[in-house]
This record gives sequence, C-alpha cells and structure tokens, in this order.
Amino acid sequence: MGPVSDELGRIQAVIEKESEFLCVAHKDADADSLGSALAFADHLISRGKRAYVWVPDPLPLNLAYLPGYREVNQQPAPATAIALAFDAGSPSRFGNLRSRLDAAPLTILFDHHASNDGFGDLSVVDREAAATGV
Repeated sequence: MGPVSDELGRIQAVIEKESEFLCVAHKDADADSLGSALAFADHLISRGKRAYVWVPDPLPLNLAYLPGYREVNQQPAPATAIALAFDAGSPSRFGNLRSRLDAAPLTILFDHHASNDGFGDLSVVDREAAATGV
C-alpha cells in the first residue's frame, strides 16, 4: 500500500469510530467545495452518522440546486465533531470557520490544489484531479 492508501485507511478508521462530523466548504463556496461537503455529509448520514455542513459566508444562491443546500449552516455542530475540510489549499480559505477547524479534535482535508500547504491532521490531496469531488 502507498501513502495515499495508508491515509485513506486511517480516515476510514476515524469514520468508523466517530459519530459526529462537521463538513466545511471554503469561503466563496463553489460547486466543488460545497458539493463535496454535501455529498460527503450525505454519505456519512447513510452510514448512521450525524453530519453538519457549514460554509463561512452566506450561501451562494447559484448553488441552491444542490441536494442538502437548505440544511447548510442550519444546525450547530458539537465541539467534539470531527472536522472535514473540502477543496482548499490553505486553512485561510475557511475564513471565520478556521478557528473551528483548529479547535476540532481532528481535522481531515480533501483537496486537489497544487498549492496545498499540507494542513489537517489527516489529508488526501490529489494534485492531478480536476476537482476535489472527482
């Protein structure tokens, strides 16, 4: 197994063990970031987990077609929730939610940017992918 496979195995173990997750899209959310957060939250919920989706800015109206859009930023997530961050090369892309990521017991990053600075306790960064959700 290679480094990515090892990291995915560690992430899978966290998902199996934990029950609450905060999925965070970056500021000025686009379809890749918000779509990835919503899709992953849906996957977690289908596995019997609790998942909350937050975006640091007001939601862009052009993404209202995404399933789950109306649930974004609607529920507070417990401080013990594992943070999942999507589609950002730097923690500064999470705006006012950066402190929430920093305070989480564990932060997992999924990204595709070549400029990614390696933040997160666990991360999968595929610099060859056209988008995070691919």
